[in-house]
Amino acid sequence: MPLTKLQERFLAEYLVDLNGTKAAIRAGYSEASAASTASDLLKKPEIRDVVQTVSATALERAGVTLDRVVTELARIGFANIRDVVQWKGDVLSQIIDEDDPDIVHLTHINDVVLVNSEDLPPSITAAIAEVSRASLGAIKVKMHPKRQALGDLLRFLKAAQPPQKPAKPTGDADHPGAPAAAPPSVWDEPPPAGTKPN
Repeated sequence: MPLTKLQERFLAEYLVDLNGTKAAIRAGYSEASAASTASDLLKKPEIRDVVQTVSATALERAGVTLDRVVTELARIGFANIRDVVQWKGDVLSQIIDEDDPDIVHLTHINDVVLVNSEDLPPSITAAIAEVSRASLGAIKVKMHPKRQALGDLLRFLKAAQPPQKPAKPTGDADHPGAPAAAPPSVWDEPPPAGTKPN
């Protein structure tokens, strides 16, 4: 079934940023029901097929593969801040007196050192979101969020696992499906003397 003009507009808008709700609003659908409208439209085979074809073509053209995406997520998820910043507590430091350069004061400081960017491999720099300098000269290093990357990796891991087969019921051979008899316990009462076990 051919798409209506409104559906075609939704499809064009959706391919801009793959945001169904915003695409429905931009296409002219009601804002109040945009989310449900987008969900329904994206289930239509005519729309789904176009989105899949265009997306696959764009990904291939950009060289984006599942391997590359998972590799980048792993770099973020397993990054260690100590690969980027090194610090030591209670370091003895010398400070030259401002009034008399011949006087040196000894003081204890917390020393923080950044690793030179040229010494960092791509596997580490990929996890760094931002390096900036504050107005007073302090350096700020911000890493990409680990929790989000690990959550995305976990979804990939679950998707890659084969489906679990349901466990076969164990039971009495004479009564299939019946629960298996519990093994004897050391706390059970011993049988009376002279009786034979069943």
